[in-house]
Amino acid sequence: MISRGKIKLAQRVDAVMENFDFELRVRVSSFTMTVSMGGDLREFTTKGYKLDGKMRTMLSKLKKGDRVYFENIKVAMPGGKPRKVPSIIFKVK
Repeated sequence: MISRGKIKLAQRVDAVMENFDFELRVRVSSFTMTVSMGGDLREFTTKGYKLDGKMRTMLSKLKKGDRVYFENIKVAMPGGKPRKVPSIIFKVK
């Protein structure tokens, strides 16, 4: 659950790798944002970690009960190829 005010302020998607023996910094290299508004689905894909203008506009239109899915999140690993991490789902309260 997330408030409308908080989700409207979102500017980027970050990833944190937990439970490692050392600090591991990773950066989101791409992701897909799907918005479920009143039964309609809208999907947006971007390279990098920042939400683009269309994504931020959609987030500003969310209402109570709408859902936002951040999926296909890929992170750049130090010295390795991109790795997919779990999706995140928010429901607007």
